Amino acid sequence: MADGHDASRHLPATEESIKKLLQQFYPHTTIFNSKAWEKLPMLQLDFFIRNASKTTYRVSKDGEEVKRWLNALTVDGGGDCPEYAMSGIKTAMEYSRNGSCVFFFTDADPKDPELRNEVVNLIKTKDLHLVSFITGQCHGQLQTSPSKNETHNSGGEPLGCIAKSQGHRKKRGWGNFFQSLGGTYIPVKDRDISKPLDTLLEKNMAITYVNIYTTKISSRSLNITVDSHISAFTVEIKDASSKPSSALYKPIGTVETFSGKSSFNDIGRNTYIMSIVSPVPGIWMLKNMNSETWTVTVKQQGDIEFTYQFLEDVHGAILSIHGTPIAGSTLTLVVKVTDLSSSDSLVYAILLDETGTEITRMRLAQSPHGRKRKGIAVFNVPNKAFKIALEGTEKGNVFKRQSKDLIHPASVSLQIIQSGGNLYIDKDTTVTCNVTNTGSTDETYQVHFTDTAGFTDSTLSVTVGAGMSKNVFLNLRGRKTHKTTILTTSLSLGGKEIQLLQTVFMVDNK
Repeated sequence: MADGHDASRHLPATEESIKKLLQQFYPHTTIFNSKAWEKLPMLQLDFFIRNASKTTYRVSKDGEEVKRWLNALTVDGGGDCPEYAMSGIKTAMEYSRNGSCVFFFTDADPKDPELRNEVVNLIKTKDLHLVSFITGQCHGQLQTSPSKNETHNSGGEPLGCIAKSQGHRKKRGWGNFFQSLGGTYIPVKDRDISKPLDTLLEKNMAITYVNIYTTKISSRSLNITVDSHISAFTVEIKDASSKPSSALYKPIGTVETFSGKSSFNDIGRNTYIMSIVSPVPGIWMLKNMNSETWTVTVKQQGDIEFTYQFLEDVHGAILSIHGTPIAGSTLTLVVKVTDLSSSDSLVYAILLDETGTEITRMRLAQSPHGRKRKGIAVFNVPNKAFKIALEGTEKGNVFKRQSKDLIHPASVSLQIIQSGGNLYIDKDTTVTCNVTNTGSTDETYQVHFTDTAGFTDSTLSVTVGAGMSKNVFLNLRGRKTHKTTILTTSLSLGGKEIQLLQTVFMVDNK
């Protein structure tokens, strides 16, 4: 990994980003190309100094050493907004190995845009992939991101340096300039780079987060379950007025001292990150000794991963659901788990709400044995957002894993309540669909009809009051060209597909 950085005016924001990146990369072996003041070694991702001629190059495989470089940084410069961004990128690329990813952070406009062609040439000749995190605004020219983080990739993902493109919209000013360099362009709202950084770690550094959860604690403790499959974990504490002391306790009840590869760092803006490498299995405890509310995010690396799917009984056939689970419906949960040892066992599937509070737990029926297992349980979909979690035993200890995605059940159902099963040539057959709104507010849904024979492709809008039902009608007519067709009926709300049904029709020549 190579980076570049400017030391003159924007250090707090960029340093915070770099520190957060390091906290998550470390202790994994990483090469950093550093750019700095003549007297001050600087870590570089997007960094560089006010005078491009005063550039030093540093390499380290020691994450702690790079952190020391960061902690030595000071703010200096003339106070103007633009920075020597292109010089920083150019320096990092010149020292990078062919095929590297170069990570660039900035909240300022470039003072040296004339170096653009040299940078683009380095990208091409050395097969580099530039990942640009644009986090701020300079005289209104460097546009901040829209309401949510969005990612744009140029020229594909030859190095897989970031997640798939989530689309983009045109940027103006220097934001568009940085985007024109190619690679991956990430405008970051309010300097919130956690999600894109997590993706980078998982895609490129062979780092797998098996648990990520966020909660708030105030004058109480948070238990953190660690099993022997967890290789490292981090605890991020936000909104602490000062660095918490004696906050993390080991399973044996002693205070963690953060020696060796473990660390406890202040990354700015009242945010602190604890990093524990090779933790002792057991129940760790984070104690909030202060009368203030912390937002705590725990991320655990290791193995034992799982995937899941929902199945439903459709007239005796067990089928995978398409779209969003419907609140109040009964579904079968199937989880597939990897990396289990012969002594490990799956015990429960658990539904958690947004705060991590348990909604319900179901005992899993599991098979077969071995490193790969499948667990099955039947449950009722709650009328609130939820996550899937697993609980099992390994070598006498409890292990827990939870999904990253929050599932938002739909408060609506779609049913085909009348269809003859046959279509007739040159004669309409009426298909009746029922839309039931089980939510607490009126909603306008879109019902889309399409079929494999091309007899129809239409969309109808229907507004259904809270707790009410309404029928939607489709007239479908067969043709001699096909003997059968499969009608697909989908229900959407706000452009998001919620439910999909399929019905088979025979075409009667009579």
